[in-house]
Amino acid sequence: MPGDTGTFVGTLEEGCAGMGIALPSGAAEKFRLYDEMLRDENQRQNLTRDLDAPDYIQRLYLDSLTPLTTRIKGKRAVDVGTGAGFPGVPLAIARPDITFTLLDSMEKRCAFLRRAVEALGLNTEVARARAEDFGRMKERRGGYDLALCRAVAPLSVLLELAVPLLRAGGMLIAHKGPAVEDEYPGARRAAAMLGARLLDPVSAGVPGTGSRHVLAMALAVRSCPDKYPRRAGEPARSPLG
Repeated sequence: MPGDTGTFVGTLEEGCAGMGIALPSGAAEKFRLYDEMLRDENQRQNLTRDLDAPDYIQRLYLDSLTPLTTRIKGKRAVDVGTGAGFPGVPLAIARPDITFTLLDSMEKRCAFLRRAVEALGLNTEVARARAEDFGRMKERRGGYDLALCRAVAPLSVLLELAVPLLRAGGMLIAHKGPAVEDEYPGARRAAAMLGARLLDPVSAGVPGTGSRHVLAMALAVRSCPDKYPRRAGEPARSPLG
């Protein structure tokens, strides 16, 4: 169950300070409002079970903000497979200078996210599509500086879903556990096929939680070949690499 407003805001701001993240004015209240809307919607559709955890602020909100510890750059970002809005909504609250696209294939989730984006006044759009189809749209392909993924798929699969959306020089940042290094041999091969280069993972734990999460990152070094992404479902059935 949620704590009171003061506890929520205090825990959030203390965690951000420990991560070296400065929130803009009014951001903490937007986080609190989003948490309220998420809890209400979670009674109608199962968006996340983490709201019942005693450390839900760290698991959902602070963990979503860990890409900011890497000093991300760019003006346009896409959250691939956003689900309940993580990490895209927290990042959009913290970085209003970046235009975010929240991408998900389920209309019910997208409808909730549209209401939340409007209520929070975020510089954000919600797009309903499969990532494979989205990456083949002329107006989307190669149109983003950043692609973000949290708890979506194995790294080789994520690369095929996300890299086609990146411009040359754009960056994929994927939330992963410490075992992600086991995925790196195949993911390196997949990245090369897609016109990207896999970078070393970066530790991204939330202070005081014992979290051992890491951020797996890839740099798009040239335009992705036209044949990728493959048809919907094929990347997951037969990962590259």
